[in-house]
Amino acid sequence: MSADSASKPAPLAEAPTPGSSSRSHTLSAALGILLLCVWVLWRLGGLDLQATIDIAGSDTRLANTFARVDHPFHATRAATLLDSIQRGEFLRWIGNHQGGYPAEFYPLGVAWLDVGLWSLLLGSVPIIAVHKLAVILIFLLPALAFWIMARGDRHDPWLAFLATAIHVAVPGDWTNGGYRELVDWGLVTNVAGATTALIASAAMARAVHRSERSMAMLAALTIAAAAYTNPRSLLAIAVATAAVLVAALLFPDDRSSRASVWTPLRTAIAIAIAGTLLAGPVLVPLIRYRDLYHFVNYQGYATLRAYWDSTVTAVTLPILVLSVVGVVLTFTLQRHVIARSFAIALLGYSLLTSALSDFASPGSAPGSVIQQLETPRLMPFQRLVMIYLAAYTSVWLVRAGARLARVSLSSAAASFASGAIGVVVLVAMLGSLWTLPDVFTTPPIETTGRAEFATYRSAVRVADEIRAPGTAILVIGNELDPERWWHQQLWGPLDSDAPFFYDDWLWYWHLDHAGPYNARNGHAYPDSGRALASSYFQAHGIGAVVVTDMAVRSGSDPRVVAASDPSLRLARTIRNWDVYSVAQPTPIVTDGPTLPTALSIGNLEIEATFLDAEGVVTIRRNWFPRWQATADGAAVAISRTVDGYMDVTVPPGTRSLELTYVVTPVDWATRFGAVVGLLWAVGLAFGRNWLPGRQHVRRWRRTSPVQDRAGESVA
Repeated sequence: MSADSASKPAPLAEAPTPGSSSRSHTLSAALGILLLCVWVLWRLGGLDLQATIDIAGSDTRLANTFARVDHPFHATRAATLLDSIQRGEFLRWIGNHQGGYPAEFYPLGVAWLDVGLWSLLLGSVPIIAVHKLAVILIFLLPALAFWIMARGDRHDPWLAFLATAIHVAVPGDWTNGGYRELVDWGLVTNVAGATTALIASAAMARAVHRSERSMAMLAALTIAAAAYTNPRSLLAIAVATAAVLVAALLFPDDRSSRASVWTPLRTAIAIAIAGTLLAGPVLVPLIRYRDLYHFVNYQGYATLRAYWDSTVTAVTLPILVLSVVGVVLTFTLQRHVIARSFAIALLGYSLLTSALSDFASPGSAPGSVIQQLETPRLMPFQRLVMIYLAAYTSVWLVRAGARLARVSLSSAAASFASGAIGVVVLVAMLGSLWTLPDVFTTPPIETTGRAEFATYRSAVRVADEIRAPGTAILVIGNELDPERWWHQQLWGPLDSDAPFFYDDWLWYWHLDHAGPYNARNGHAYPDSGRALASSYFQAHGIGAVVVTDMAVRSGSDPRVVAASDPSLRLARTIRNWDVYSVAQPTPIVTDGPTLPTALSIGNLEIEATFLDAEGVVTIRRNWFPRWQATADGAAVAISRTVDGYMDVTVPPGTRSLELTYVVTPVDWATRFGAVVGLLWAVGLAFGRNWLPGRQHVRRWRRTSPVQDRAGESVA
């Protein structure tokens, strides 16, 4: 026997080691994670999707979903997507929000998740209640990534349970990921994007280091899913992929050292091509129309100390220390290539975040890459990687402590210890240890199962009934405490097909809006009462107004202003909401002073009929290059107005005008590319020659568990 062959680890069947994970250990860990997920589902109200409340002496059944901060925006987008599908449309333009915007500028990944879950439940649960389930699912999805990472290095699967327990227990803050940002504040797309990026990165690591076909396909699919959820998350995937390649090329394990040095690179490129092609329909328009998109900047790291404080808040100081130790351990323990890849990724990601932050580039111009990026939004991915490395360190400390105490720790005992640590973390953190708040109070956040939700929806239904055909609804204020940013007004599209305008923008995309608002300075009208004027109603085609009392930064209470506005007629007061009709409404489409005889406003089509139109027809909907117009069937040009709307010049005698949001040749090309990308992704899993280095899979699976330099398995 040669010296080389003698040094090779024996197969598992011939030389099992104390650290080997039997099938029973794997099943028990999976069961532990499942029970933890069920517990979280219960504590967050996932089994309480409807509520019965007493309104005016009558029991009323309401969907009971998360309602604070951004949840109304995302839940309503899911309802809009479902409604468009039921109408036979493919939602590409969201027309009910502030004049409309292209779907690619705020991709519908989470909305598609909502609709998918609604379909799995056979439509038995209201779509906005399904959104609560989607949020809880996103909150629990890191468990899948932790499992993929742990099993990739053949660690004890209870490591994944421990990491999940830490993730659940540590709330972070509203830009840190975790409970606070996702569940409490409802910043769903950012956390969902980071979570999907972690899954994609874990699968990429397994595909590159272990040549696993199924992981290659999963990586390609989740890269695309991350893009459709939040394109910002692709930055995390890019950094993680680079880290995987560095780990494979500079720190090869026994398997990768026998393979060609180009194999990891070819594998990563094959996966990246499939994922990019799949994401083409959202990525290409973002690049193609990048000059048309303005991003309101909310957050940044002004100093290195601010970044440090955010990092500590995201995971707590003990977890941060453990993660730093974990980075060191991955370079000292042999063949932990998955963990080592994420240690390198954490280092690179932290350096990149610092380099892109305000303190590294002072005075950067608004609209630059840095301003568009908002570096605090990168924290959720960093948080998840740190949590995994902290769990990795904790498991190593258990075994190291046993060795120091000269205690023989069996595989079952090690698994029990890992699970016990996870339970202790949950009990300690949720019991407000280390001065952190109890994140799972009952109920955890405001929900829609309350009278305020029902009365606002009643007010919107009244506004929909009294508005003139072809006009929009303006909503001002929120009935609940404005300091909590409940965004109650954004539930409006649930009860009306009308276009909506709000005094609190939440999100917008161009700078030319006609109103008391400067898009460069904030997200809301500083003086909402100034919007209650006939000039504003005419500029935006407003036919009805819904207003409530609110705290104002300047000016008078809009509800008081509305009561004294001669251009408004009070139709009804419903609890704290006043509903007005506009006395002389202007439709969304007009030919100068001439009004259309019929008008239809949809997401993808606008149709107006005139007795005799001539000259310039104004369409009070946001301009975008995909809009095309025909007058009596003949193509006519569209021009952009100074306030971002559209003008069309029609010949004398025009009877009908139709605007269509078209699919351009470039859009068709990206769709074709997405089909190719899907076939490519499937080919990575099932094609014979699609994945380089696949011949090494069995060799890796037959090798002994991961061992440290002392000869004992680490997990």
